[in-house]
Amino acid sequence: MNREEYLKLVCEKGYVDSDGEAQRFMDEFSYRAQKIVSVSFY
Repeated sequence: MNREEYLKLVCEKGYVDSDGEAQRFMDEFSYRAQKIVSVSFY
């Protein structure tokens, strides 16, 4: 899944299934964002 597919799915459904591909996509990018933020404080 890419960003555009994710955004389209969320706009159409209004939510993300907890066991679907969109959830894994969201988890991956959340983890990346956390790494970026944590590094910027040091």
